[in-house]
Amino acid sequence: MVAGHTRDPHWYTEPTSDWVATSDTSLLPTVLQLQVRGLEWLFGAGPTDVAHILALNVLLFRSYREVGEPRVMLFDLEADPEEREDIAEQHPEIVQDLLGRVEVLRAGMPPSPSYWMVSSNWTQAFLPGDCSGQDVLPQHLCRFAHYWLPDSADLTDEEGLGLVNGFHVRAREDGPLILLALLLLLLTTFLILSLCWKLVNTGQKSTPKPSTSNKEKRN
Repeated sequence: MVAGHTRDPHWYTEPTSDWVATSDTSLLPTVLQLQVRGLEWLFGAGPTDVAHILALNVLLFRSYREVGEPRVMLFDLEADPEEREDIAEQHPEIVQDLLGRVEVLRAGMPPSPSYWMVSSNWTQAFLPGDCSGQDVLPQHLCRFAHYWLPDSADLTDEEGLGLVNGFHVRAREDGPLILLALLLLLLTTFLILSLCWKLVNTGQKSTPKPSTSNKEKRN
């Protein structure tokens, strides 16, 4: 069972290449993907993670969310392992049973900490590692997250732990790069749209007009 907003309503298979393998062939995902790949070519895969997240998680998936309402879908995984056929309407009793079980589990869940709250010195928990065997990440950026809080720490005590909003920290540290990425995205979009507009106008101008020779002969 899948409940809520469908993040991507377009069915897709496991990709065989480094490309968004979606059945959505409209202009938006194509343009966003070309922009992200262009930024990766300019700056590398790691530094453009933020642009990738903004393009897919914010722009593309939000556009899907705006046109669709929250829904509950039910699939028979044995008969339909690819989850192509929604059978929720044919089996409302199963849907209600599963939704009831979810509410029971949700009521018994412990408090969840705010995942976006981080320690102000969280980067000190990164330890150098071995990134040999690959050529994507430079060695000076080869660091791995390591715990820096005891197991007895109360993760919900944000004030006691001195946690700060991680989005604010990221904006402060990577603000210039994010701004540059956004400007490049806007510039790329403008260039692509300008090119498409120019090609459309060129095609219209090159279309031959109907011949008037017969009409002139009749006159």
